[in-house]
Amino acid sequence: MVTVERERLSGGDMQNGLEGKLYGKTFLLDDTLHHGYPLFMRFLSEGASGLSISRSHPDKLHSLYGFSCKTYWLSQIGKEDCIDPSSLSFLCHTIIEFMKDSTRPVIILDGLEYLVTQTDFITVLKHLHIINDYAKIYDAILILPVESAAFEGKELSILEREFGLLEKVK
Repeated sequence: MVTVERERLSGGDMQNGLEGKLYGKTFLLDDTLHHGYPLFMRFLSEGASGLSISRSHPDKLHSLYGFSCKTYWLSQIGKEDCIDPSSLSFLCHTIIEFMKDSTRPVIILDGLEYLVTQTDFITVLKHLHIINDYAKIYDAILILPVESAAFEGKELSILEREFGLLEKVK
């Protein structure tokens, strides 16, 4: 069962087309159990256009999950298909352009903790607000898997208030 902003959706609901009600939102996922990518894959299997931005290397993600969507690596090494974590404006631009150019866009931004350590929480939050606003405009889904223990209580509370919390994913 997926719990989204106090709505309960089963896997059958997703298959019956109710996943469309989830578009235009950003979801914070307590990813202690690593459910972010299976959820992302569920949307891809429903025909969504996917973009993965992760701290994990793209080759690892592609072999582990078998998807072929565009994937960027959050890294400072400066190679193609890398996004420097200190370049939050470029990160925003990349995500917004994907939303504009895609049908049923779903983005997973896996590495929020890394972005915060490379910049700061408030700066990352401001950029997430921008991305969230565009997700509403372009009817996109943004999945933010986080390790809740990596954040201070106040920071996690702010994230939960702003984006809702997916509590369980099966």
